[in-house]
Amino acid sequence: MAANYTISDGIGSPQIAMPIAPVFEKVSVRLNSPLNRGTVYIITVSAVTDCAGNQVDTKNMVRVGLSSVADSLDMVIN
Repeated sequence: MAANYTISDGIGSPQIAMPIAPVFEKVSVRLNSPLNRGTVYIITVSAVTDCAGNQVDTKNMVRVGLSSVADSLDMVIN
């Protein structure tokens, strides 16, 4: 299952990708190397199906990153 997930910027596929019960709508991943603050990564999902057997083929990418602490004059847009 881990091979179905790829993370950009040299992170690659996670060591482990485990669906979270009871609904299995989320996946917990353990990475081979840590993410860096200030970098926006793209996670791509391929060859994954839902419980009904429908394959994920569109909207299969998401941007992720680690947050940093905002300074007193910083503006945070979420």
